[in-house]
Amino acid sequence: MLLPREHGTYGEVLFPLVSALILGTPNPGVWGLVAVTLGGYLAHEGVIVLSGWRGPRAAREQRGLAWRSVAVFGGLALMGAAVAAPSLTRDAWVAAAAVAAASLVALGNAVRGAEHSLGGEVLAAIVLPAWAVPAGLQGGMAWAEVLPIWGAWVAGYVGATGVVHVII
Repeated sequence: MLLPREHGTYGEVLFPLVSALILGTPNPGVWGLVAVTLGGYLAHEGVIVLSGWRGPRAAREQRGLAWRSVAVFGGLALMGAAVAAPSLTRDAWVAAAAVAAASLVALGNAVRGAEHSLGGEVLAAIVLPAWAVPAGLQGGMAWAEVLPIWGAWVAGYVGATGVVHVII
């Protein structure tokens, strides 16, 4: 299986998600959203390879592995959606739809090769932790509780991204 090569993004998606799990009450809908989040995140590398962004050699040599990665991890995301959907609250639905749309924008940004630009990395630093919002809402947290958590992670990640770009 292909896994995301941007190691900092593992924390960008996992730490906020774990925060929502700790502060909320996990239930089947929350676990389904976790599967959607992780499946979508892990499928990213396969999509990038298939798009040719990792280069023609990777696209040629890793094509089969990339398709398997997209199928397995995308399948995990779809199964998570099937588990989550029947029990999602209205607020969790709204948040999940908004974050899914933002994730597609970020994926489009990556496929066109702008993933490692300052804008692309800031976009990832905003979108990846946003998956904690629907999970927190589904876990019984209020908007007033979950948005500051997301905002705190975003502030830290965007700040760190800016520092790295200045240093590099």
